[in-house]
Order: sequence, then structure tokens, then C-alpha cells
Amino acid sequence: MEIREAFRNIIDRSEFLIEGSDLCSESVDVEYKSASKGLPESMWSTYSAFANTEGGIIVLGVSEVDGKPTITGIADPDKMVQDIWTCLHNHQKVSVNLIQDIKTLEVDGKSIIILEVPRADRRLRPVFINGRRDDGTFRRGGEGDFMCTMDEIDSMIRDNVGPIDRSVLTNMGIDDLDMNSVIEYRNELRSANPDSILNRLEVEDFLKAIGAMDSEGGESHLTVAGLLMFGRYERILRWNGSFNLDYLECTDAGLDWEYRLSTRDTTWVGNIYNFYSRVVRRLSTETSGTSVPNGFDRIMSTDLQTAIREALLNALINNDYAGREGVRLVRRIRTLTVSNYGDFHIPLEKAEAGGHSDPRNPTLARMFDLIGKVERIGVGVLRIMSIWESNGLARPEYVQEYGPPRVVLRLSFMSASSDSKADESIMSMMEQNDRISVSSMAEKLDLTPSAVYTRIQNLKAMGVVERSGGTRGRWVVRRRRA
Repeated sequence: MEIREAFRNIIDRSEFLIEGSDLCSESVDVEYKSASKGLPESMWSTYSAFANTEGGIIVLGVSEVDGKPTITGIADPDKMVQDIWTCLHNHQKVSVNLIQDIKTLEVDGKSIIILEVPRADRRLRPVFINGRRDDGTFRRGGEGDFMCTMDEIDSMIRDNVGPIDRSVLTNMGIDDLDMNSVIEYRNELRSANPDSILNRLEVEDFLKAIGAMDSEGGESHLTVAGLLMFGRYERILRWNGSFNLDYLECTDAGLDWEYRLSTRDTTWVGNIYNFYSRVVRRLSTETSGTSVPNGFDRIMSTDLQTAIREALLNALINNDYAGREGVRLVRRIRTLTVSNYGDFHIPLEKAEAGGHSDPRNPTLARMFDLIGKVERIGVGVLRIMSIWESNGLARPEYVQEYGPPRVVLRLSFMSASSDSKADESIMSMMEQNDRISVSSMAEKLDLTPSAVYTRIQNLKAMGVVERSGGTRGRWVVRRRRA
């Protein structure tokens, strides 16, 4: 994001970002295009990719010469700008126009064109090109554009049409619920809010009041939220056979687990309410029968437990339950990783700032809020970040993964100084082997590849690491801190 902000400043100043004699390198949100032979067709896949991920900046008139970005210019910038506007207003070329302004700048007598592509609102996704949604939808990954899979496209379409958890299931009723789950939930509600009028309602009226049931055609049926929250596992599978919630305790970076709690385990009723209750108890009490230390020795403090519960809740209320994967928590000696299916509903920078809320499953969010589990709507990510910082721990890492789409939160129980140590280790490995892969670095650091990739992006933004020559190129370490 720092690079993109720098480009915004460039546009305001009408000058170009140059470090010494070098342009800044391409990144996850900056893409150069030559445009020496006219408007490049590849620009539109990048437009779609930026719109469907976190946005970015396209610079036309820059070519890669000897592995370095070099200003080569545009012969007729005015005509090219007009061609761009024509394409943007042609729905057969792009499904929606997101561009507000196009800048033409002169640099050393050569013209370049800069466009900032914003992240598209979920109601406008998927953003596709050439009138072909299935094979014209792209997303950004690293420094390249990748065609979206049908799983990714389907997930965006579901987000486009609205919250699925409000949908009424006309083939399911109260008999499909686990009534013990409902009773336990009502007891929690009485404890959290003894004066609530909900406590005086009969069961079916209560379920309708909290959004677990609704009437259609003169009959009462479950909503998707009601089925997921309180349903019997075998009935949930009738709705989506891929439904799964998973919690694992592991001793190393792999997935060899010593304890596992999965909704697929038939020894307990695998719905969201039961999963949440059991995982919270597991995270908050002494671990027995496993060599994984309870430790999270540090999470015995109330604020850290609050942040971990918030992370679990964020995953549960933002998971795309109609997809083919679910929520997963992996607890290791030094980390807790929490992930859910689907992508960010709002830009991460807004979530970190707080005050912005657009849960994928608002009915589930309300159900948890009624029993006092949600601290405050719209501040979950901000709260997690603040608590981790106040405890002197390494900054939490949010990563958007694709193929399939997953939001991954990595919480480290190491001190904040471990961040700088990881950065130093990454740079040292790059200096020793300038073609080392991200996966190799991750293995040596006992981190996930996505975590290492995030650290590298931060180093790039600070100007201390560059990638020369694209995906088949090499690492360049400048050893200079911004």
C-alpha cells in the first residue's frame, strides 16, 4: 500500500517516482505496461485483477529493459487516453467502469499514462472483461494476473447477491435442529441479558425473533443461519456437503496434529454454536494428553483471550458457507492461524481503521452479539491489532489467499522484535542465494509461504528488497531502511 500511496502523491505533484536512476519495481499493486505499439490488451486483465482484489495502479509507457523498468514513452498519449475511455464505457470490454481519472505526465520528454484502479465494491464483483465472466475474470497474485477459478467466481457472485444466511430453507424445519444447542444458547442469553424480552418467548417464536426461522407460504422454516448455528450436522450436510469447521493442535510447521476438533467427528453435534463453545474452552484451559504446550502461556491474560475469541468470531461470521471449504484454526507452539473461506468483504485497511462493518453472515453475527460474544460491531480487526501491539507481540498478519479464496490471520506469540529478526533472516537468505524461492525461505523460518510473502512485500515497500527480472529473476537486497 505504501507504493500505491507514493503514486498518488506522484499524480498530485505531476512527477514520477524515481529512486536515483531507477523506477520503483512492480509490486502486488503496481503494474507497468509498454504501450509502444498501442493500447496493450494485457492492460484489461490487470484492470480486472486489481478490481477483484485490493486495487492498484497501472502505468503505461514503461518497459522492462535488461530486467529493469524503464520509461519508453507513448507516441500519442491523447489518443490512447481516448481509447481507454472508449473501452471503459463499453460493457462488452469491461463489465463496469471504476476509473475516475486518467493522468498523462511528461518525464524527461516522454509521455506516460497513470490509472488508479480501485478495489471494486462486492456488489460490482466479479469485474470481468470481453463479456466473458467465466474466463475473463482475473485476480492479482504476487506481481502477476491470474484467471479466477470457478470457485472464486462463484464466491464473488454469492457476495454480490447479498447475505446467504438470511435465505429460507423451505425443506427444513425445527425438527432439523439440535435442541440441546438451542437450550444452551438460551441459557447463555439469559445470563448475558436477563431482562431481554426474548427470554419470555416460546421456542419457535424465539427462533424467529433471532433470525433462525422465518415464515414462507404460511409455514415456518429454518433459515440458513438457524441451520448452521443450531442444526444437526447430518442436516447441515444436506444443504452443503462440504461444510466443515476444523481446529488442530500441532507441534511444528506441518499439519501433523496431536489434537483435533472437527465437525466431521460424530461424537458431538457439529454446528457453529457447539464448535465455537468447544474451541474457546480448548484455547482457554490447560491442554491435556498432548505435547503441545497450553501456553499460549501468554493468553491467560484477559485481553489476549478476548482478541483470540474475536479472531474466531470474525472467521465464523465471515465464512462463505456455501463454498467448498470452511473455517480452520491451526495452533502451533508459537502461532495460531485462523482462516475462513471467501475473500475480504471490505478493504483490510478499512477494517484495521475500525468503524466499517459488512459481515458476510449478518444474522449469525447478530446471534453471537445477543449472547455478548461480539465486543463491538466493526472494530474486530482493529481490536485484535491493538491488543497484540499493547502486549508487545509481533504484528498479526492478514493474508488474502486464492485458489480457493481464503482469508488467513496469523497470530504470533513471539515478541515484536521477532518481526525484524525474520526480515533480517529473509534478506540474509536472499544475499546467500539470490534465486531462493519463497517456499524455501518459509521452510527455513518455520513460517507459512503467505507469511513470508507478506514480509517480502513490506521489505519491498521500504525499498530494501527488489525483484529483478520478474518471476524468473533474482532478489536484490539494498540494506537500506526507509
